[in-house]
Amino acid sequence: MSDAPPPDSPWAAPSERRPAPSASWGGTQGHGRPPAPGGTVPGGPAGNRSAGSREVDRTDPVSVAALVTGVLPTGPVAAALGVLGVRRTGRGRRPGRALAVTGLVLGLAWTGVGVAAGVSLLQGPGVDGDVPDPRGMASAHLRVGNCVRNLPAHGEVGRVSLVPCAEPHTAQVVHVGALERTPERPEDAQDEGRELCEEAAAATDTRGETVDVVTLVPTSGTAPVVCLLEWPTPVSTDLVN
Repeated sequence: MSDAPPPDSPWAAPSERRPAPSASWGGTQGHGRPPAPGGTVPGGPAGNRSAGSREVDRTDPVSVAALVTGVLPTGPVAAALGVLGVRRTGRGRRPGRALAVTGLVLGLAWTGVGVAAGVSLLQGPGVDGDVPDPRGMASAHLRVGNCVRNLPAHGEVGRVSLVPCAEPHTAQVVHVGALERTPERPEDAQDEGRELCEEAAAATDTRGETVDVVTLVPTSGTAPVVCLLEWPTPVSTDLVN
């Protein structure tokens, strides 16, 4: 006699059970997260990724030095550094070409100023009487006895050419002096200077020659009034020395 319960029994025999298949990723059994793209498991050590680096361009130091020395009154030094900086930054090899050009221009400007100042110092502040050789002179530095090659017909008189009085000239300085008082208007300075030069011309022996009185009045500063006698044509006459 069989011990199995009848078919209509509420307790049926349990069916055969099999273990549920475990989850697998990539053919490997066991629970886990799928690998991240590229084969790296999230949470694991990150992979090394190299980033390309580019060296930052630096401004040419010679061009910077040219600008610095150009701001200072170094003249030839700034000009030389500027030329070198222009060569070093040519064709975009290095940044800083504008600095080099600026330093070069400033250096040339300072050099010109230095040359002009040197020439002025060599000429001296003025020579009394006759000069031994031709030279240029600022009108403010004229002295009594100087013979002038020629004077401009109109306008301001800045620089003139002095010559020995034995050479042809058209004017000679007969008086240099300051105004007695400071004029309030330029017209007053002209009038007072003209009176001063008329007196100086009257006291000079012109030897019967026809001459005009020329008055040089400073437009600014403390330069003196210069009185000259001018001939209509070049002469070799010396009325003072």
